[in-house]
Amino acid sequence: RKFSGGVTGLSPTGHESVDDGYETPVIGVLVDCGEANVILGYLECIYEQYYSLYPRSNAFVTPSTRMGIALHSILCTHRHHDHTAGVGELVEHLESIRHDFKKKTAVVVHGGVGASEGQKNLFDRVVGNVVVVGAAMERVPHQTLFVKNGCFIPLPCIEDNDMNKFVSIEVINVPSHTRGSVVYALRNRVAPDIALTLSESTEAMGPLQCHLFTGDAIFSGGGGVPFESDLERASDNFIKNPKNLQSKNGSSKIRPGAGALAMERCFAEVLARANGPWSSETARNSIYSMIYPGHEYTTDLIMRQFDQKNIPGDLRWVHLPPSTFFEAASHYYVSAHRRALAQKTKLLTIPLPLQKEQIFNPTFRSLKRRGEQLINALLLWYEFGARSLIPDLTETKSGDKTFSARNFVQKQSHMKSLEEQSVFTTIFT
Repeated sequence: RKFSGGVTGLSPTGHESVDDGYETPVIGVLVDCGEANVILGYLECIYEQYYSLYPRSNAFVTPSTRMGIALHSILCTHRHHDHTAGVGELVEHLESIRHDFKKKTAVVVHGGVGASEGQKNLFDRVVGNVVVVGAAMERVPHQTLFVKNGCFIPLPCIEDNDMNKFVSIEVINVPSHTRGSVVYALRNRVAPDIALTLSESTEAMGPLQCHLFTGDAIFSGGGGVPFESDLERASDNFIKNPKNLQSKNGSSKIRPGAGALAMERCFAEVLARANGPWSSETARNSIYSMIYPGHEYTTDLIMRQFDQKNIPGDLRWVHLPPSTFFEAASHYYVSAHRRALAQKTKLLTIPLPLQKEQIFNPTFRSLKRRGEQLINALLLWYEFGARSLIPDLTETKSGDKTFSARNFVQKQSHMKSLEEQSVFTTIFT
């Protein structure tokens, strides 16, 4: 933040504040926009609640339309109207309040440190200085920046206020709900292609944090319907199996049971890439990951899990540790209570730690079960087929320790034993 000699004082809340000499604004990045008016209202509410000690920005707006948060990026998780319907109206509104002021000022919004030549003036070349980001696979309404899997998005920068020096946002493709669905991973790390100075090293940034904005790909307790996933099973393809057209739902083009494997692959991708290029830090730093779904469906999705008809046979409660059932039941009652409060006092059940979501979400539980089955298969393979081929004990390079192939496999599958925790341990306790 940069001051230009403004007088400091105390705000009504007792926080230190400054006058209009405060030059650089608070910059905002938005994920999805269903309704422009709602977003504008929330931006104002967030400013009043958390940033009111900073005077409203003079940049790009006339005095009568000054905003507390300068919004310059809209990240769209997919193209569906409930996530993009307000994008055009919001961009037009920001353009209308910034257009006249831009003629009188030389303030420039650009891609910040590390931006390529094409990205440096990206924000000044688009309508309203607002970049609309979406997957290259599908055309998001009013999209101006097309991204692909693994991209790091250039973030807005105004003078010394450069978001790129403190955080990064990576694109993770999750083609299931739509072919171009993406998850945006916000981390407190600078993008790998930006050179760090000594003062901006990862040690100074603290433990790695990852905030996953999942859109409709992952909900708390489930996932979005895989409308555009691949048909993995022959029974789902009526072109190759015309007899299935005679089934009860044969005339329907929606296959609610199809795409399960595609969804699992997307969940696995998010789980594996939550740490991004900084996975080597996990050994010395704690990793804190949160998921931010696009909808609040928690109560309904968890309730469905208690109807065993909705769960595959090998994932029913009888095959799971009792602690998993009690944890899910506990979370259901907490979320149901929060959503049953009076209209103006309802509480959200999201965001949620990714570690907790792996307990509540049946798709994550399915992935865990598949992993356990793979580990068991490796153990059997070693015990009855490969013991004679792989020496059980082999000296390491140091010569003073031994390495057991069997113990190595067992170590990879090491889980906290049920005897070490109470089956009644829930989020209440």
